[in-house]
Amino acid sequence: MPVSLIIFSKNRPLQLDLCLNSLINFDAEYLPTVIYSCDDEYIESYEILKKNHIDVAFWPQSKSLFRDVLNRVVSHDCDYTCFLTDDCIVYRNTTKLCDDTLNEVFDTDMITSFSLRLGDNITKRGTNDGQFVHDPLAYTKGLNIFRNNRGMICYDRTQHFYGGYWNYPLSVDGHIFRSSDLQEWMFEICYLEPIKNWQHTPNELERALQRFSNEVPPLMVCDKVSSVVNSPNNRVQETITNLNGHQFSFSCSDLLKMYEEGQRIELNKLDFSNINCPHLELDILKGLE
Repeated sequence: MPVSLIIFSKNRPLQLDLCLNSLINFDAEYLPTVIYSCDDEYIESYEILKKNHIDVAFWPQSKSLFRDVLNRVVSHDCDYTCFLTDDCIVYRNTTKLCDDTLNEVFDTDMITSFSLRLGDNITKRGTNDGQFVHDPLAYTKGLNIFRNNRGMICYDRTQHFYGGYWNYPLSVDGHIFRSSDLQEWMFEICYLEPIKNWQHTPNELERALQRFSNEVPPLMVCDKVSSVVNSPNNRVQETITNLNGHQFSFSCSDLLKMYEEGQRIELNKLDFSNINCPHLELDILKGLE
């Protein structure tokens, strides 16, 4: 069964184009869907994206992002679902995520998710002042870390502080879940939606998912080297003010103009030689044709 791949996007046509082109490194049979919203000045650019990426389904976001996700997971009828955002880049070949591999990863109820953004190379964690601190998996050496014959890492996330990259199992930028688990969570979130003051953004969806963080199993799996990195060069919503544009700040309006002028970012021109954090600002404009 293929993987249902859901990508969230708003007002980022140039970055989304890069994300979609980077899927050449996503070594799996997958069904890609972009759930998007955009301001009026971006409508034409998303129409161009649809023509240039004919194998991708584009779903305009409805009044309820949560129901959009639930409907897509149910309609795809895939055993596994992966989330990405439009500022994610699949920067290296993933382990071949065929049915056998994913079934091996999720062969026990003790596994919550498979992370594409974690690996032995992830040794840093960003802080609110834009600095990076040491945060490798090595802190838990000897504490329930296992490696299978593919080199994949299985570890007990509860040995790390909650909210750090190593103990954040319900992320929407680079994690793969059992679709059956995701359906159960989304049914509950959709049930609660009428009485909650949730904003309908990917960050708010991720925040809503955290209600299950103490219920889900303790184990997570990742490859020996990460394959997805998020480059937070700008912000398109204000519900959660994550760090962005600290080192390489590119406004969405400027990037829109570049996209409309026909400029595109080439993946092979970008520097991925030192990916040591899941959220790491890259000079993505170095990749302009």
